[in-house]
Amino acid sequence: MRVTFAQQFEDGLRNINTAASQLADAQRRVSSGRRLNVASDDPAGMTAAIDARGSLATTDAYQRATDAASSRLLVADTALNDIINQITAAKVTATNALGSGRSQTQLDALATEILGIRDAVLGDMNTRFGSTYLFAGADGGQPPFTEAAGVVSAYQGDATTQSIDIAEGREVQITFDGSAIMQGSDAAHLFDELTTLATSIQAGNGTGILAGIAAIDRAFDRTNFAQTRVGIALKALEDVQPHLDASHLSSLTRVSSIEDADMAKAITDLSRAETAQQSALGAFASMARLTLMDYLR
Repeated sequence: MRVTFAQQFEDGLRNINTAASQLADAQRRVSSGRRLNVASDDPAGMTAAIDARGSLATTDAYQRATDAASSRLLVADTALNDIINQITAAKVTATNALGSGRSQTQLDALATEILGIRDAVLGDMNTRFGSTYLFAGADGGQPPFTEAAGVVSAYQGDATTQSIDIAEGREVQITFDGSAIMQGSDAAHLFDELTTLATSIQAGNGTGILAGIAAIDRAFDRTNFAQTRVGIALKALEDVQPHLDASHLSSLTRVSSIEDADMAKAITDLSRAETAQQSALGAFASMARLTLMDYLR
């Protein structure tokens, strides 16, 4: 079959375009360091890459959550630790007020100490992380307790708490029910108990002082229980972190293996593509120099 000049021209032009496209692809792989730049590079590989990046994004979200939860819980732990110290100091002060031989001035001073401790505990219970009150339950937008004219309000939060996922199937609590800590099943919250205790100390009321010490002991147990729960949550965060780090590295490695180019192969492919393009151009140029006499021979 006789090959016409037009057919040779079309074939030559097609070869040039193919070589140019292959060269552009090779240059893109070398310059970007990526094997996959568009879906057409490898549709199946692109699907696998999307799945791998989804796993990586999930792991990264868990890591951000654990960092945020750890920061919150450390703040809560500090506040609870101070409350325990304040409660312990209140018990010592109340115990010192028992018995006879105390002057009214001394009793007044001890009562003032109790009220100061009450205010310090109030400050701890109103601890915030960012704009969130940690001991107001899920309703972290307002302080759990307020004080006006020496009177502390009833609990203004709620009993619902917030938790955050730190891994698949695992979560930790990041806000707390302040009423459960300050009051529990008692008839009055600790702030009222301390206010009443201060009054009993001023009056030298031994029965009232003993009742106040008993209320302090119950508050100590509740606060200690809350701090233990925070400690357990912090330990859970510590335990999950290595697993998240390993999962992050595994997902990142998988993404790299799918998307990244083998640079040695990419450079070799680039060299071959350049040679192929030069050959296609050379062949086309040779064809263009042919005359009618060449075809008639």
